[in-house]
Amino acid sequence: HVYSRTSVALNPGRPTETDPMSLSFTAIDFETASAARASACSVGIAVVNDGAVDFSSHFYIRPPTGLEFTNSWLHGITAEHCEDAPGWTPVMERVSELAVGMPFVAYSAFDKSVWNAAWEMEEGARRPATFHDALGLARRTLTLPSYKLPVAAASLGVASFNHHNAEDDALACARIVLEIAAKFEVTELSRLFPASQSARRRST
Repeated sequence: HVYSRTSVALNPGRPTETDPMSLSFTAIDFETASAARASACSVGIAVVNDGAVDFSSHFYIRPPTGLEFTNSWLHGITAEHCEDAPGWTPVMERVSELAVGMPFVAYSAFDKSVWNAAWEMEEGARRPATFHDALGLARRTLTLPSYKLPVAAASLGVASFNHHNAEDDALACARIVLEIAAKFEVTELSRLFPASQSARRRST
């Protein structure tokens, strides 16, 4: 399934600056063109304000590593989708505008590694950003036979979605976090992600 660049509005309104202790964050998911972490070709985000998803969006990226695609079998994205897309820096600047200073939440350490590798390739250094690991959260709070994204989502009643569609995955990640927060009656992000927590390995 190949998806469009069009944003999907879930609730009206734009995100606003919020108390950093509130349940506000931007779920993020990257897809890569190849095994190279810097080969980001797609990013999806879901912006959450005070415990509610405001909107989601998706952008194709011209990979910093070039147009060699070996992961098309996984996500359906090819060089043709990305050859005229903006590069990494302008897309990430747009993502940062939409996130309005909120921390990122990703389903494992993979997405943070893409962020770091792509910035290192583009600018020679990493750009600082706060990433929280929803996979670690799921492992700490749920008892499941598998912690893959679709399994964790289904266990919490999240509707089925197209795995490896970056926007769908970001939305699923956001909803997993919100469902766990509701389950434990948590209304502050800091209670879900202790400062000592570090992102670990990826589950695909």
